[in-house]
Amino acid sequence: MGDLNTESVEKYLENNPQFAKEYFDKKIRAEALLAAYTDSKLEVKDAASFKEMTQVEESNFIFEMIKEIQTSTSLEKPIHQMLQRLAQLVRADKCSMFLCRSRNGTPELTTTLFNVTPTSKLEENLVAPEAEIVFPFDVGVVGWVAHTKKTLNIPDVKKNTHFCDFVDKQTGYTTTSMLATPITYGKEVLAVIMAINKIGEPEFSKADEELFVKYLTFASFILTHYHITYLFNVESRRSQVLLWSASKVFEELTDIERQFHKALYTVRLYLNCERYSEFYDEWPIKLGEQEPYKGPKTPDGREVIFYKIVDYILHGTEEIKVIPSPPPDHWSLVSGLPTYVAENGFICNMMNVAADEYFTFQNTHFCDFVDKQTGYTTTSMLATPITYGKEVLAVIMAINKIGEPEFSKADEELFVKYLTFASFILTHYHITYLFNVESRRSQVLLWSASKVFEELTDIERQFHKALYTVRLYLNCERYSEFYDEWPIKLGEQEPYKGPKTPDGREFYDEWPIKLGEQEPYTGPKTPDGREVIFYKIVDYILHGTEEIKVIPSPPPDHWSLVSGLPTYVAENGFICNMMNVAADEYFTFQKESFDETGWVMKNVLSLPIVNKKEEIVGIATFYNRKDGRPFDEHDEQITEALTQFLGWSVLNTDTYDRLNKMENRKDIAQEMLMYQTKCTKSELLSVMNTLEKFNAEPEDCDPKDLIKFLVLTRWMYTVRKGYRDITYHNWRHGFNVGQTMFSLLMTGKLKKYYTDLEAFAMVAAAFCHDIDHRGTNNLYQMKSASPLAKLHGSSIMERHHLEYSKTLMADESLNIFQNLQKRQFETVIHLFEIAIIATDLALYFKAMMMTGCDLSAITKPWEVQSKVALMVANEFWEQGDLERTVLDQQPIPMMDRNKSAELPKLQVGFIDFVCTFVYKEFSRFHKEITPMLSGLQNNRVEWKALADVYEAKMKVIEEEKKKKEEEEAKKEGGGGGGGGGESEGGKSKTCTIF
Repeated sequence: MGDLNTESVEKYLENNPQFAKEYFDKKIRAEALLAAYTDSKLEVKDAASFKEMTQVEESNFIFEMIKEIQTSTSLEKPIHQMLQRLAQLVRADKCSMFLCRSRNGTPELTTTLFNVTPTSKLEENLVAPEAEIVFPFDVGVVGWVAHTKKTLNIPDVKKNTHFCDFVDKQTGYTTTSMLATPITYGKEVLAVIMAINKIGEPEFSKADEELFVKYLTFASFILTHYHITYLFNVESRRSQVLLWSASKVFEELTDIERQFHKALYTVRLYLNCERYSEFYDEWPIKLGEQEPYKGPKTPDGREVIFYKIVDYILHGTEEIKVIPSPPPDHWSLVSGLPTYVAENGFICNMMNVAADEYFTFQNTHFCDFVDKQTGYTTTSMLATPITYGKEVLAVIMAINKIGEPEFSKADEELFVKYLTFASFILTHYHITYLFNVESRRSQVLLWSASKVFEELTDIERQFHKALYTVRLYLNCERYSEFYDEWPIKLGEQEPYKGPKTPDGREFYDEWPIKLGEQEPYTGPKTPDGREVIFYKIVDYILHGTEEIKVIPSPPPDHWSLVSGLPTYVAENGFICNMMNVAADEYFTFQKESFDETGWVMKNVLSLPIVNKKEEIVGIATFYNRKDGRPFDEHDEQITEALTQFLGWSVLNTDTYDRLNKMENRKDIAQEMLMYQTKCTKSELLSVMNTLEKFNAEPEDCDPKDLIKFLVLTRWMYTVRKGYRDITYHNWRHGFNVGQTMFSLLMTGKLKKYYTDLEAFAMVAAAFCHDIDHRGTNNLYQMKSASPLAKLHGSSIMERHHLEYSKTLMADESLNIFQNLQKRQFETVIHLFEIAIIATDLALYFKAMMMTGCDLSAITKPWEVQSKVALMVANEFWEQGDLERTVLDQQPIPMMDRNKSAELPKLQVGFIDFVCTFVYKEFSRFHKEITPMLSGLQNNRVEWKALADVYEAKMKVIEEEKKKKEEEEAKKEGGGGGGGGGESEGGKSKTCTIF
């Protein structure tokens, strides 16, 4: 073979273009790309070499990729372009991306971009949710890569134990070689990217693997960027959900369904779902108005405040200066150009700025103050804003073109183009910062909520627990709580309800002033007119060794009060965010350290704590952000959300305190009730008469003789006293029902269906079934909106009888079931509920027995039943009188005293439609109960006879009335004529003209 030279090689490559392309892709392109991604420099000997051309080509691709990342709103498009390029570079048949996610606490990988080739389209490779292939972390090579977080290059998949051929079976594809690597964010796996089947070779080489890993730096950056953006959105939504739902939770305290509905409906926009169900779920009111900002604002309406300047000096000795919290007269700000660019979002390219008529000393935008201070002469200037959406993040400025009088158009284009990288860096940093802010706010709300609901008895302890728990998320060195006029809020003092003076002061407060014993209060007041008096300060020290200091009755010269800021916030209700407080002229802040720690105030954020009634109940003040920067709008939002939450929780504590007081009042009322109704010693003696039988008091007798009767007698007598002295539903009725239940069980032989315990419980329930009856039915309780109706939604009186019975059994001296085991006692309570409340006769035979006992008066002999029926009717009529006089309503006929003559007819209907069914069913199975049915039928005959007499009387009355009407009609017609013609007077017999 002859000697090779450049000319012969070039001629061969020209005659064999396919070989030249393959060699270029295989050797030179990979070498150039590896050099582009490492710190090593690629040595280029010829300016027109393939290697340099490859670098230029890849540089253009990388720059286009950066632009795509910056402008794209989706993750898939830039990743798809990158996978296409990667498949071409490593000569892979296909590339895929598997995103990592977690469901039900189990991590898994799902196909997002599948089978990407250099020529495939995004729509073809994008996997729809319903077509996803999901791999757990313990299945397949992709799962193993995610589990180990290591790159895996597999020459032959059949020899790898982790390979799973599930996808090959589904698609009909044959996988031979594989190259996969994880994309991580810290310790978290975001995705796995995989290349399959090396084209033209059996496996991927080491160079392919290195290029694959290095090229995926872009994928890592893209995925990290979108992951942080997603987390920020999640935390932002979680903050909104917590804050808004908390607002509605504290707003609705009376109905859990309305509370859940309000909370879920309010946050529906943040739940990110198409539908939700409830299974029995504008921002909150600002804590205070704020003086309007009058300075410059960005195009999206935000205040223009530069909290840091980084000054890069490139002329002479290179130097970098960092100016935190720059003063307004800093040379870079005093010209007004950065503020102008931030305010308008324009690109400013200026030459000979000293002669500029807009940015001059007389103009608000530019002055030569900095030049005078530094001795520097500004001639030309180029500035551009860095934006994120409509938000201005920064302004970058170049000053004085070297060697030329001005920056050219090409300089401007290059300046803007190169700052694409700066824009991407700042955007990434900004989104990360926002994510951290929202994460902190979510934690603040969630943790404070847990402590707010954990401590409900003491508002100070509640605030302390909430604020101490979230201290790590507040990002400050120190913060303090100022409690303002809380004796009433804390329940230590009852609110004044007496007469007040015209200016709202309590009446007795005026006398010391009128008599000259006390000077009138002339100090600051809250917006609602209350005096600003801080009775306690809690100081949380977070720098150095954590410490909490409590200062009761703080003196006016205390370091946290001497500045006047807490008083100012309490007086005006404003949120005050201050930087460089030592230079402030309005408030007198401490300029030096005031304790042994050497701590000095720099930046302060103070805001009021406002309850749901918009009353200022305290002040929260935060000092010095830990990173040295001033507090920004995000810190304001976090602390404002926290103080809002604490303010709302005051209502929760107040409600809990009221509930406790109501519970105590209920216990006192119940104790008074038991004292009045419980069987006394003298009453017990009058019944048992142990002095005659045993010559001893009941308590002194042999327990064996009395143990069975002492508690039972006391209980029975107490039940008797529990019945009110009303017309029908009195103790006589209660005793009759209990006696009837006993008769049904024993004489009627129904006892065989029940155990002794069940029979005993049913008899006891029968005695108690109408205890404390008021003589009115459930409908009247609802119409009159009585407390019983508000307490019990349905079966109002029955539930009251049951609760009264349970109250008696709660007293050990009255509990006739005290010797039962727990399960037996629960059975008794269940039987009481069935017997007293249940009304479904088809389901509850026990309830049917109670109904039969309750209506048993209808089966008594006529002499007894007629009197009882009259008593029942009288009680109904008394209720009708109440409906007519108190409720101003017309009662139904059964309760209308004016229709008392209809009682027999009503009794017949009552027997036919209610009573007959009950006693007929009993008699079908038990002949012993037939006398009750016979008595019912006999009484029906009696009532029917009276009803017939009444009907006959009514018929006679109707006939007489009709006859009288006809006679009056004849008189009006003048004696009448024949056959439908007109009378002599010419008038119609059937028509009267008025």
